[in-house]
Amino acid sequence: MKSLFLEPIASEIVIGAASHLMRESFNEVVRSGVPEDAARSFLLGHIRILLAILFGESSHKISRAAESAIKYGCDRILKPDWREIFNREEMKNLIRKILYSSSLQ
Repeated sequence: MKSLFLEPIASEIVIGAASHLMRESFNEVVRSGVPEDAARSFLLGHIRILLAILFGESSHKISRAAESAIKYGCDRILKPDWREIFNREEMKNLIRKILYSSSLQ
């Protein structure tokens, strides 16, 4: 059961959704007129450094302005109860839905 915390909950449901959101953000930036190569380089650079900082792999610090922007993004984009997916009963239901349903809706 503990391995379910990693897969699919953390890896596919959380990381997959966050990755999909990042790709959708990239698509919106390009659609707004930013050249694709510039958008890709800029956003992938930010993804790398933010992940390194947040996972303690870099001694750099996130600026106060960036912290405020991240908090705004979390409040705006994430549901307040998102951590419930780590509840064992919720995990069982999610696994059942993933394996036996064509949609999680």
